[in-house]
Amino acid sequence: MKPKLIHQTFTRKAFSRLAPIAVSSLIFATAQAQTAIQWGLTLTNINNPIPTTVVTNGDGSISITAGGGDTYADPGQPYSFAYAYQQVTGDFDIRVQVKNVVLSDPLATQPESAKGALMVRTTLDPVLSADFQINASPLAPAGRDGEIETIGRMRPDLTTDDLPGRMQKYGGDSTIAGYATYPDCWLRIQRSGEKLMSYFATTNTTDFPVGAASNPGSTNGWQLMCVVHAGTNFPKTVYVGLSTVAHNGDINDPVPKVTSTYDNYGPTPTPASTPSAGGIAVAASNAPGAFPNKKVLAANFDAALPADGLGYPGDIVQSAQGAPSQIIWNSGGFGSVSRDVIASISGQTPGGFSFGRYQAGAFDFLISPLDPVAAQQNLGPYSNPLRKRIATGDITTPPTQAYAPSPNYGFVFSTVHTDQSLA
Repeated sequence: MKPKLIHQTFTRKAFSRLAPIAVSSLIFATAQAQTAIQWGLTLTNINNPIPTTVVTNGDGSISITAGGGDTYADPGQPYSFAYAYQQVTGDFDIRVQVKNVVLSDPLATQPESAKGALMVRTTLDPVLSADFQINASPLAPAGRDGEIETIGRMRPDLTTDDLPGRMQKYGGDSTIAGYATYPDCWLRIQRSGEKLMSYFATTNTTDFPVGAASNPGSTNGWQLMCVVHAGTNFPKTVYVGLSTVAHNGDINDPVPKVTSTYDNYGPTPTPASTPSAGGIAVAASNAPGAFPNKKVLAANFDAALPADGLGYPGDIVQSAQGAPSQIIWNSGGFGSVSRDVIASISGQTPGGFSFGRYQAGAFDFLISPLDPVAAQQNLGPYSNPLRKRIATGDITTPPTQAYAPSPNYGFVFSTVHTDQSLA
């Protein structure tokens, strides 16, 4: 049968780019239904008496039209929304493209907190479930105007709440307006052990956090938003899927609805990282080793000043150094003798570590060098003829043919003074 065309025409500029949608199938779900839909998901209405419509579009995307009250509630109060879910056991990394979130009246300012979302739940009960979700909101004139947020009910007996994050609003779990750049708006949730992490990827390049534009400034184009400790409140097997809610004050009101269009739901691809310098891919001979995205790495390193207080400038191999001179702290730049320090890695897990650029007060700690043995030949005492304290860094030197730990995935190491106190 020839696909039926549904034409949507809006007067606002924000909606003028919507093209006709070719429809290949149409599904209605009642409040009690458990209906199979795209991507192996099962659609149900959780405390949502308004039937939900699912349209499979000609491009393979699906449009879910739903009512519902909210996915934010006080203790003992129920959620109300449409949920298309699968059950997942153990660690996972799932993403979805949200191509649009549109109110049934696209010129309305309310309900401003309608959502197209990716959600993890511990049960399908509207009250007795912990959850973690990342949501995209409608564009203006709706009040949230394309904000992206992460919220969660981390224990069933708690209020749904904002979570500590890296963005601009509500303690970091929400962006400002304009981040949901439909149709290029991607949401992602990753579970790793007892951690849950939310990410987004859009074409918004606002420089936040400062110095790391939202996209593509993060690793592989994903911006980490929130990391939470799920603990035992989230069992090994959980529900993961698409949450759609109109955010109506009266859940029985059949008129206000939201249509969220989703595509490319499934496991997050993990392509090999392409190292670059100045935006240009480096030659294979200068590239780092394998990216350690599925490892826990650790290293012990020692840093000290020479007993006699005499040191050497940077960027000169030890065998070519002249006479040592007095180290006078902060009397010169990184390459001067005033910043000299003796450093070495005394123990490490497989995978390799290196210090390319190091000096008193600053260590460029790198992981997975191309050649772990050669990467550490620049370290150690002055008796090492290959010692070279690099002050400026250069991708052609073995210590810097490695990855800088990503702030978006997180990296923590502590230093211990000789009196065993943590620094």
